[in-house]
Amino acid sequence: MENNKKRQGTKEEVKETFYVDIDGVIINDIDVVIDILNERYKIAPKKTITDLKDWEYKSIYNRVSRQEIVDIYQSDEFFDKLEVNNDFLNFYRDNKDIYNFVCITMSSVENCKRKKELFGKFGLDIEIIRTTNWKNTLWLQGIQVDDNYKNFNFGNKKLMKILLTNGINTDYNFTHGGEDNFYIVNNWNDIKDIMQWRDYLG
Repeated sequence: MENNKKRQGTKEEVKETFYVDIDGVIINDIDVVIDILNERYKIAPKKTITDLKDWEYKSIYNRVSRQEIVDIYQSDEFFDKLEVNNDFLNFYRDNKDIYNFVCITMSSVENCKRKKELFGKFGLDIEIIRTTNWKNTLWLQGIQVDDNYKNFNFGNKKLMKILLTNGINTDYNFTHGGEDNFYIVNNWNDIKDIMQWRDYLG
């Protein structure tokens, strides 16, 4: 994929690209799935995102199957409740002329299609790339934001890697850190601060 170029004064520069995961990073899918499971199985007391510890939602309801989660992610009930993160919307609107944005989702064809419709509803003119594999070999350089540390290629020093945790500790975002060009954040406001600090340092 060829980067676009921006002109700053008389200097022509290549715009960096943000490669952004969608689930758990741009949309509130975790909250929605937990809400659906709470209602479906009458869980009491109700679980919240702070109770999530695993990728397959077993920590929310231990009898839920992988197929049931897949079905939820394609359902009308899911997409009727789904929203785009306001902090991301603000970051995108403030920076869309500075950076390119590309979104990646590990999803079914139907789920990806409906995410594109959701983006249109929120005015997000962002390309969505669907994959069925881990994302740790897709990008050579740029800025990658994901909520699963397994999607990062820590051997690639040129790629800026940002793990967004949503303020929770799970089996898929646990890392000791310390890798080169790697940052752990809670939310998009933290990412905004990192980018401003990086630009300040030059």
